[in-house]
Amino acid sequence: MMVKALWNSFLLVVLFVMAQIVAGASAYILSGAGDASNLSLPPDILGGTMVVAYVVLLLMLWVTKIIRRRPLTPQHPVVPKGATWGIFGTLSIAIGLGFLLTPLHLDDGGSLAIFDGMKASPVCILLLTIVGPLTEEVVFREGVQRMLLRGGMRPWAAVLVASAFFALVHGNLAQAFPAFVLGAMLGVLYLRTGDIRLCLPAHILNNVVALVGLFYPVLDEAPDALPLWASLLVGSALVVFGGILLKTLRTPRVLRPSDTFDSFEKTAES
Repeated sequence: MMVKALWNSFLLVVLFVMAQIVAGASAYILSGAGDASNLSLPPDILGGTMVVAYVVLLLMLWVTKIIRRRPLTPQHPVVPKGATWGIFGTLSIAIGLGFLLTPLHLDDGGSLAIFDGMKASPVCILLLTIVGPLTEEVVFREGVQRMLLRGGMRPWAAVLVASAFFALVHGNLAQAFPAFVLGAMLGVLYLRTGDIRLCLPAHILNNVVALVGLFYPVLDEAPDALPLWASLLVGSALVVFGGILLKTLRTPRVLRPSDTFDSFEKTAES
């Protein structure tokens, strides 16, 4: 059963990647670009085809019942105050990673230039802040992670596998490692609730902060402006602070590594 869950999870990730490929190819055809690189594509066209591709993917997953019909329906109660701190804790860790990784100057494969070109397009802003995070949470948490949990995989292992898939689809080192850590934190939030109520707003907030950095480069360049020791100190402090905030997230019953997902769902429904 676990092997089948892994295979189905892999196929779901392939569908997600195919949606991106189809969107890029459609943008290339519609724009009549002479260069096959996304860098040459008009942001409005690229953003529009991505939004359409993601919406079609979500509808397909919903109609075929690969995901639940109500992925935002509460499955497990969460203390509101703790939920808020959990979301901001995730953001604090994500920003801290930026300070820790910037000195490494990892190759971003040109993604920063693509995002910088997208920032002036309303449809791209919609894609980066709403449609993209929603699709990724449905695919990687509600889809991949939930499949693995229902297939009998231990919760911590399901979080790591889903996070690894999430990192791989980002396609470059500069995004892959932060995506893995962010995916793991979002996966923990998913475990706490059994749905995407917390991981979706946390993901949206993370992307909004990244978008603000594109509009105000001085913020995005802050880690480079600091001495190495200061960047490492600030990054470490933010990661630790974020971890403390995540610890405040409380549920009446937290899914433990020894639990099965089915028993978790039965408890949530009772």
